[in-house]
Amino acid sequence: MTVVGCDLFNGNDNNSDDGKFTLNNIPAEFNGKYAFFSGAGETGTEFYGYQSMSAGVYTLCLISNGSVSIPTWTENTSGNRIRYSGNDNITLKGYIFGSQTVPEGVSNDLIIGVFRPTAPVAFTNGSATKSWSDVDYYPAE
Repeated sequence: MTVVGCDLFNGNDNNSDDGKFTLNNIPAEFNGKYAFFSGAGETGTEFYGYQSMSAGVYTLCLISNGSVSIPTWTENTSGNRIRYSGNDNITLKGYIFGSQTVPEGVSNDLIIGVFRPTAPVAFTNGSATKSWSDVDYYPAE
């Protein structure tokens, strides 16, 4: 199985080797779609998963060969988004879209489905990996 990552960023001086959330064994029906996630750590810190963001538009990561690797972002004390490199248990909610770009505050009509891990995801050095069998999936209505 090939893991497809998102290694293009929007010019921030963030290390592309920093945190990523990888989801493997995704059903083939989602190949060619795109993923995003948001979540919160045990202390309430917010986390986001996307390739890049510019002018209020997120660029998302491609699901390919049943896998997606999504850069993980959080905010520093100045409120700027930075790549995550710490350790935390993150309760996350992922979204699958048919489009690579979506506006911030996206409306539900663009979402194909939602996946949610059955337990908080343990991130170590900013990264974590889960299998599709570890998530519950809810198709959009």
